[in-house]
Amino acid sequence: MTPFEARRKENEEQVRTMLELNAVQKRKYPDVKVGDHVKVYTKKKLMDKERISVWSKPKYKVEKIEEKQDQDFYHLSGYDQPLLRHEILLVKS
Repeated sequence: MTPFEARRKENEEQVRTMLELNAVQKRKYPDVKVGDHVKVYTKKKLMDKERISVWSKPKYKVEKIEEKQDQDFYHLSGYDQPLLRHEILLVKS
């Protein structure tokens, strides 16, 4: 199917199905426990270079892990809002 054909309304369901079937879902994250130290994902600023890290400089300690709607939310000391697992990086301390 060409990109032009894939954009048509009548092919939308078939395209969506094929994208979901071919999606790679092999991400493995190390387990994070209460008391571990983590860094937080920060979005790059407009003119930042590639060599600037996307992870925060300060380390945060995991205070509490809360499960809501089949997802784990991580509460960090000194951080306002709870975060999902893909937004934090486990740091060896």
